[in-house]
Amino acid sequence: MKPKWKEWESWVAKMFDGFLNPKSKGQDIMAPRLYIECKQTDKKQFTLTKKTWDKIYWEAVRANKEPVIAIKMGDVTLCVCELMYFTGLREENK
Repeated sequence: MKPKWKEWESWVAKMFDGFLNPKSKGQDIMAPRLYIECKQTDKKQFTLTKKTWDKIYWEAVRANKEPVIAIKMGDVTLCVCELMYFTGLREENK
C-alpha cells in the first residue's frame, strides 16, 4: 500500500495531467502550466512559511510554470497560488 502522501501526489498528478518531476525527491509535479508541490498531513493544521513558498516559486520560475501548493489535511483539500494567477482564472471563467 502506498503512503498517504504518495497517493495524494498521484491523484494531483492525474487531476492536472501532470507527472512527477524527475529532478525532485518526490512531491513535485510538472503539469502543462503548473509546478505543483504536494503536501499531505493527518494533522488539523498546515503551516506555510515564506521560505517554503519562495522555494516553490523559484522552482516554478525555472520551469516556466505557475507555482501551486496542493495541500491535503485529512479530508480537506486546498490549493495555494498567487492572487494574480487566481484572478486570471476568474477572468477565464467569465
